[in-house]
Amino acid sequence: MKEKHPVLFSVAVIGALELLLGALTVGIFAFFPSFDYTVPLGAVLGALTVTANFAALSVLTTKAVDASLAEFGGEHTEEEAKAFAEENAQRIKAKVAASQIVRMLSMLGVLVLAFLSEQFNVIATVIPMLGFRPLLILADALGKKVSNG
Repeated sequence: MKEKHPVLFSVAVIGALELLLGALTVGIFAFFPSFDYTVPLGAVLGALTVTANFAALSVLTTKAVDASLAEFGGEHTEEEAKAFAEENAQRIKAKVAASQIVRMLSMLGVLVLAFLSEQFNVIATVIPMLGFRPLLILADALGKKVSNG
């Protein structure tokens, strides 16, 4: 699966790790008297939001790179490939950066929803969002360990 669909595999790994972080959050909250149904709902909302954000980033980046490679086409020397990559790197980065604004605003919208609604615990929603970067590093390290055997 990892070789055929690397984006899908990466999103699945991040999603699973985010849900584990959400479960850990719920477990810790269970020790406090303020624990109620809003905690697991907030944790799931945060985990799903981060996973959807990562999926959008992964798909957009893959499509931008694939579009550039389709333009490049055919057989080329290593120097030609390097020159093409340097020319198109900025265009790919610009596409990804433009999507970042939309993705960050959508995450902010989810936080505002959690804050205004009484259905989600805001802290339980934020924890999976803050845990994304460390989980990404962990997923990368685990992936390298698995691929190295």
